[in-house]
Amino acid sequence: METFLKPEVVWFVIGLILIMMEFLTPGFYVIFFGLGAWAVSGVSLFAEMPLTWQLALFLVSSVLMLVFMRSHLQNLFGVNTVNDMDEKDEFIGEEGVVIEKITINGMGKIELRGTQWAARANSDIEVGTRVRVTARDSIRFTVEPLN
Repeated sequence: METFLKPEVVWFVIGLILIMMEFLTPGFYVIFFGLGAWAVSGVSLFAEMPLTWQLALFLVSSVLMLVFMRSHLQNLFGVNTVNDMDEKDEFIGEEGVVIEKITINGMGKIELRGTQWAARANSDIEVGTRVRVTARDSIRFTVEPLN
């Protein structure tokens, strides 16, 4: 059991968990904290450090990798940025159906491509009304009723 509590093993496992979490979160950020944890794990193999130094190394290495490597890795893997998605948004103009009433300047839900999405509108829209997507803000759509 002592083997699993060594700092290099603990940091390696933390890094592995963070890297796996990258697949569940958008934005291409979490992976750099996983790599930072692996950096601490690697240093811990060769040098004994107090926890405060380990945490400092984790923070510094993670932030430096994030700042200097993120854009390069995004280009390498073809990850779109938010601005790229806005310019080429495939949902704009698509039609869906309201499944939860949308209130004026409030939120409701639509079904689009077989998936439920949060939606807002500039007017009340009743359940069952067909709508067209006019804009997208992250995972929320702005819609208008079809006439």
